[in-house]
Amino acid sequence: MSWRDLVVVIIAVVSCALWMTAHVSILAALAVRPPRWRVLVALLVPPAAPYFAFQSKLRGRAATWVVSAIVYLVVRFAVH
Repeated sequence: MSWRDLVVVIIAVVSCALWMTAHVSILAALAVRPPRWRVLVALLVPPAAPYFAFQSKLRGRAATWVVSAIVYLVVRFAVH
């Protein structure tokens, strides 16, 4: 395994972990804010999570979700 491969794996793992953490964080924040039906929608349709987070003024979490998702997907599909 070369250094390049190792860096790509580390970036993929960190961005995926950050993406999932941001998603769970958004779900938890939406659960305490009305209307609560948004939690179920964001759980079943993951791209709805940053949209609802942005509406609820959780802009940092929404930005983290979007950026980490883009980084993960670019690394995941560009390397193969």
